[in-house]
Amino acid sequence: MKQIINLVGAFLPLIPSVQANAATNPIRPNVVLIMADDFGFEIPAVNGSADYETPYLDKMAAHGMRFVNCFSQPLSSPTRVQLLTGMYNNRNYTQWAVLSENDKTIAHMLKESGYVTALTGKWQLSNEGLFPGDAGFDANSFWAYGFDLEKIGFKLKYPKSTSDNYYYKKSNPDIKYRVVNKNTPSTTSRYFYPCLIQNDSDFVITTDFDYGPEINTQFALNFIEKNKDKPFFLYMPLILTHDPFEPTPITPGVNTMTLEEKLTDHPDHFKSMVKWMDKQVGRVIDKLTELGLEENTIVIFTGDNGTARAISTNMKDGTVFKGGKGLTMDAGIHVPLFVQWKGKIKGNSVCEDLIDFTDFMPTVAEITGANLPCGSHYVADGHSFLPQLLGKKGFRRDWVFFHFDRNPEVATVNPAYKRARFIRSKTFKLYDNGEIYNVQKDPDELLVIAPEQLSAKNRRELKNLQLVLDTMPNPLNIRTQNKEVRN
Repeated sequence: MKQIINLVGAFLPLIPSVQANAATNPIRPNVVLIMADDFGFEIPAVNGSADYETPYLDKMAAHGMRFVNCFSQPLSSPTRVQLLTGMYNNRNYTQWAVLSENDKTIAHMLKESGYVTALTGKWQLSNEGLFPGDAGFDANSFWAYGFDLEKIGFKLKYPKSTSDNYYYKKSNPDIKYRVVNKNTPSTTSRYFYPCLIQNDSDFVITTDFDYGPEINTQFALNFIEKNKDKPFFLYMPLILTHDPFEPTPITPGVNTMTLEEKLTDHPDHFKSMVKWMDKQVGRVIDKLTELGLEENTIVIFTGDNGTARAISTNMKDGTVFKGGKGLTMDAGIHVPLFVQWKGKIKGNSVCEDLIDFTDFMPTVAEITGANLPCGSHYVADGHSFLPQLLGKKGFRRDWVFFHFDRNPEVATVNPAYKRARFIRSKTFKLYDNGEIYNVQKDPDELLVIAPEQLSAKNRRELKNLQLVLDTMPNPLNIRTQNKEVRN
């Protein structure tokens, strides 16, 4: 038994040694963390896409490091909780669009370390959860759902499904936001005629000509300008490129379109959305350059999960890649990761090490000298990849773990988002139901492998992965369901 315990210990998460005192760290670099929405690994041109223009992301790769084995959760809310708290979902993910009041975020960590913090973009964690201000962000500008409006004193004028419906401010009925989807009035517009809240309470009055991502990018630029002489953390979970697939400010003829036309959903708009999103990344980096902050700012770009299933991408190698958002195969969890830090990270670097979203918090902690959260509620599941960024060996993961349950509080699961628990190495994926796939050769998971088909070395690897999977807590006893097959 002792031998087994020691073996398991060798594969379990280790508490990263990044508890440096911020006061002893003479370099207080700024941190900009940008995350695109529904943006899989295949989309950037530098990752092999032939369909999209991503000059600024390609430039980030040329000036910094490109990671080829970064993995998120299959959907946005689970990914965001994991990213912000540095813990796997089995520990603290309770419900879709909820960040628990017990959780400490990267923003909390950096704010306690003396950083000024801001969020701009898509929050999506306040449905019975926290607004950004309570999650450690000093300033914020975010796309608001109907339930967010209700939190700041709005009320729906008529019953759901009523035509010409609108939200109004109970304390001032002249402040209104008209409903863009009468069947689901909480699904407000994120693009043209956006519904936005700033600093937890200020409703932004917009028109048909206002574009949500543009307002949030300008908020980011203003924040950088205002805090150029202070250490800052800017978290930009972008609204783009999530559906609905709608026109952007660079879509030909957009200025003469009606609002109905601007809100028309069609996959043909996806290319424009990718191009406009990429441009916003460039605007932020250009602002840092303009202010002379490039050498003291680390910029991190990633995606929150795979691309929408409605999107198929032509690759430079002649293949066609179909998006897999919500699926547990690589099409749903493999995301891009680019990191740029002038003078610190060697340009055109490529890292093949496994990275998962619990690793961002300890990495930021080591970069800034901040202390990771402590207490019984916090478990350090991640590992810093700062050494890799600086060209050193660092901690190299043998695996990444997944506990995926879109909404643990709901007994009946949406068939498009099957529950699953699995562990993945560079070569193999092992589900808790015993299914084994060689994901290097079979990323679509079409062929289950029997253990007797494997070499002795590979069987030892699978045995070690099984030991780790068996030790991972499963408080709600979820089990992998029959997986959705991509077609």
